[in-house]
Amino acid sequence: MAVQFKEEAVRTSFYSIASRVLSVETTDEWTTRMVESFLRGFYLLPLTGSISTDADCAVRVFGDEPPPRIPSAFRSFPMQHGVGYTDGEVYHLDVNESRIVVESPATRRVDVWMGKSRVALHPVARVNVMSYLLHFALRRCGLMDLHSAGAVEPGSGAGALFVGDSNSGKSSLTIRLARAGWSYLSDDMLLLHETPEGIRARGLRRLFSVSASALAGCDLPRLDEALGTPVNSDPDKRRLKPWVVFPRGFAESCRPEVIYFPTITGEEESRIVSLKKADVLLRLLKLYPWACFDAAGRDHLSFLEKLVRQTRGYVLRAGRDILADATLAPRLLAAHINS
Repeated sequence: MAVQFKEEAVRTSFYSIASRVLSVETTDEWTTRMVESFLRGFYLLPLTGSISTDADCAVRVFGDEPPPRIPSAFRSFPMQHGVGYTDGEVYHLDVNESRIVVESPATRRVDVWMGKSRVALHPVARVNVMSYLLHFALRRCGLMDLHSAGAVEPGSGAGALFVGDSNSGKSSLTIRLARAGWSYLSDDMLLLHETPEGIRARGLRRLFSVSASALAGCDLPRLDEALGTPVNSDPDKRRLKPWVVFPRGFAESCRPEVIYFPTITGEEESRIVSLKKADVLLRLLKLYPWACFDAAGRDHLSFLEKLVRQTRGYVLRAGRDILADATLAPRLLAAHINS
């Protein structure tokens, strides 16, 4: 469906990450403010002046135009916060009463029609829609976001990824490691990209999202200054500016060498259990259940296989000892990585 903007209403902005360029078109002041506010939360570099290269992916955000119809031949599949439809090349995603259309990989274009219903206008709904939009735009650039924390062990320089769902302990671990001198990438969202030297990980989300238990016993400097407002999707957590408490702790990227899948067990002692590479790959694939529908799914699988080949994988069964002693996780993991 070809949609024409009113020329005077269009604003085009450009962002760069991992040597890729995103172009973002918005149709009115409301969508412009909403998109800019969302993207400020990520390590995307705004580009100014004349852009001399074509964008690796073009994003368009519509504020008032009606979304296109879903082709009758498309098959549906379930997804978080909504339902998706695809023919194996193109996606139509209904997310919290907004619509995202992901064109075929060759077109490198993703469009979104922001709904104006009460459900669609909720702040959490808008974040959900924009998160899917960013995810697919990055995928069309050959990049992959990963629900993971990342840190760099200071002695060896080895990159460690902590992959898991919300409340699996990623933020708690990242804060304890950073407090002990490890460099941090992110506490929750990373970007993976391929280089001649292998897969590298970069921080994607700027802010941390922390609970009271994640901060317990850590004695962080300037904590009152760093803590922000509650997270809309989880009021029990608050936003944390990591650059305030760890002013020299940020690492832009690392080469992952170890992948941990943390889980909080409630047991007395923490344990690290080795995983076979096939098990690591299956755990990573479960994070992307929609990938089997994607025309770019084969590239997606190859990407993850390369990551698994260059890393060692483990389950980190975090017990009460890690929460009680903020110095234990850095010592335990440093010894394990360097063993």
